Amino acid sequence: MKSLLWFLGLSVIALSILWTFGAAKAGLFVRHAQVFASRVDENSIEPFSRDKKFVDIGGWRVAYIDSGSGEPIVLLHGCPFQSFEYSQVIPSLASHYRVIAPDLLGLGDTIVRLDDDYRLPNQVGMVVGLLDRLRIRRAHFVGHDHGGAIVQLMMNSRADRLGAVVLTNVEAYDQWPSDPERLDVELIVDPLSTPFFRLAFGLPAVQRSVLRIAVQRSEVLTQDVIRGLLRPSIATPARWNACAVFSPGNWIATTTLKRCERSRASVDSITQRCCSGASTTPISGPR
Repeated sequence: MKSLLWFLGLSVIALSILWTFGAAKAGLFVRHAQVFASRVDENSIEPFSRDKKFVDIGGWRVAYIDSGSGEPIVLLHGCPFQSFEYSQVIPSLASHYRVIAPDLLGLGDTIVRLDDDYRLPNQVGMVVGLLDRLRIRRAHFVGHDHGGAIVQLMMNSRADRLGAVVLTNVEAYDQWPSDPERLDVELIVDPLSTPFFRLAFGLPAVQRSVLRIAVQRSEVLTQDVIRGLLRPSIATPARWNACAVFSPGNWIATTTLKRCERSRASVDSITQRCCSGASTTPISGPR
């Protein structure tokens, strides 16, 4: 009996130490800090992100890619990724268009604070503000996942800024998180589990397993691609902490996205191409 009690006691102590170490890496002890991901001059940053520019919009320092010339097309990435998601398609698009690919609030290299409000209405405000700062009156849009939800709200409130629209595998209504990603989201946002999940997420095998649902072909998940997708979110403890803001509890009210359905019939100027089928991020390339 004493041996069992010793074993249980030592297990509790070991788990407590592990949880505390993981909590530090998960940013649970960070409060209201200004959150940088990585500096663009750091050696650890992927070459794609070294070309990012920064602009001040509404108190946020927004990172974005601006490449090519011609009609503007804006690429909005998913969560918890960054504009690197489009790194393999931007060169092709930039030969025909001016490509703008921002890092959304709370994601990528956009600089925010932990106590900022990253919910969808503010994401819309950031995107419209970026268009204003770049003096772009109207642009074509590609929205994936979280970025697609932003485009849907723009269809409802700022259709005047939209040209053609492509939506691919987007969040809509109350269908987030989806069943395949629900467990991962819950593990990330729960303060009891996120320290353990953060420690496990440092392992390449765990990263690959989590990202597998986001691509059509798992072979595209090379270590460079995984690192490019995840680097900003795991760069610092505060950045990991920022992911909790994207929990369902902080999500925009379902009725806001539902209103978009009624607005679509009246948005005659928008060309919609709804891509169905298996989950896929643009990094996976042509199917």
